[in-house]
Amino acid sequence: MGYDVTTMIALLFAAIAHAEGFWVPGSLPRRNHNPGDLLGKDGVNRQFPDILDGATALYHQITLMLVGGSHVYTHAMTWRTVSMLWTGGDNAAGWCMSVCEDLGVDPDSTIADFVRVVSAPAPSTPEATAAA
Repeated sequence: MGYDVTTMIALLFAAIAHAEGFWVPGSLPRRNHNPGDLLGKDGVNRQFPDILDGATALYHQITLMLVGGSHVYTHAMTWRTVSMLWTGGDNAAGWCMSVCEDLGVDPDSTIADFVRVVSAPAPSTPEATAAA
């Protein structure tokens, strides 16, 4: 069954927060209320006043990625490429493996593949038609 864009954002949000270590008590992303471990324009980890502000910033970044509005991430990028850009090369392979496992995608698949597969309606089967 396909998902709406809100569900796709939630899936990617959870995967990124997991890869960034946000759920680990005392971690830098946790202390900074920054589930995506987002950087500021100065290249320094952003600190948010509360988790709602940090979650909103990550939600916004993911939305731009998934709808094709990001100036950094394109739909043609593989998750390996996304991981290099997101992490700045700092443990990109580990980040990629974590995100891809959580999403159930191949590291060499693209953002477009994720959007296409996750949002695609479930195929019609004779069993499903008979049950309806």
